[in-house]
Amino acid sequence: MDIQFYLKRPGADTPTSIFARIIYEAGALKYYLPEKIQPCYWNKKTHGIIKGKDFPEYSEFNARLDNIEQVIK
Repeated sequence: MDIQFYLKRPGADTPTSIFARIIYEAGALKYYLPEKIQPCYWNKKTHGIIKGKDFPEYSEFNARLDNIEQVIK
């Protein structure tokens, strides 16, 4: 099973929803999370939050994404 996180509207100027793309043997599924984030804080390569002083909660936010991934698995 492969799980990656993406933004609903990566080019938006306002906070946008995050969804998990879940790929498994029988197909794929999109699951929208209750989390929203400004796209400027999103790292497209790591599918998580960019580490930086402008978003000091990045480690907590990434930990929540990790927790969601573990629950899905």
